[in-house]
Amino acid sequence: METLNDRAGFLSNYEVLRLLRQQQQDRIIQLKHLTGGKIGDVGGNGKDGKRPRYQDIAQREEAERIQPQDLHTVSWEAVQYLEADVHPTRRQSRDGISHLLDGLAADFKLTKSERLQIVNLAPTSLVELHVCIDDLADRYTDEQQEALLDLVRSHLSSTAAPETSASLKQAAAQLPAAAAEAPDLNDVPDETAEELDEEMAFIDEAYGGVRANEQVENDIDEVGES
Repeated sequence: METLNDRAGFLSNYEVLRLLRQQQQDRIIQLKHLTGGKIGDVGGNGKDGKRPRYQDIAQREEAERIQPQDLHTVSWEAVQYLEADVHPTRRQSRDGISHLLDGLAADFKLTKSERLQIVNLAPTSLVELHVCIDDLADRYTDEQQEALLDLVRSHLSSTAAPETSASLKQAAAQLPAAAAEAPDLNDVPDETAEELDEEMAFIDEAYGGVRANEQVENDIDEVGES
């Protein structure tokens, strides 16, 4: 395989998060279709009586094909990182980012990389703005700098959208695989993060998987004992 264009375009953190969430939705829905119901209804009960396993080896192998453990771990940790409070992604929306980029293109001469940094970091203070734009003080007056900050503030929602659990659990319960589509991060019901952890735990338990941090701890223990 040859890479023809190693940088076809730029993706913001918000777009990456939406893509990962859509892929998670698709995989959960495929697993539900595989078992004919909720992931939590598969097979018999696990050791705790709450986390069932798949009915047979063939079903388990198909589940592993749909969602390999490594892919599950990497995507889950990436979503947790992008949804952390230190990032603005849960306070952003598609329309807000679109309006922000329109304003940046119309009123400020910024490079693509600088515009991407502004979208990803959403600076609301001069200190943060200096991180996003090279030679800020030389290129823009104090009034222009403040206008830029006001533009950034205007595209952020005053409240953060719910975490991944709500949209994924709702999609897994209601949508067919062909209709799975990542929602706007602000267009999801107000549910708790524990619900996604429980749903994803069913997947882990179903084919003997463990969470990334648990696997790392196990690997460290094995090295220490050897």
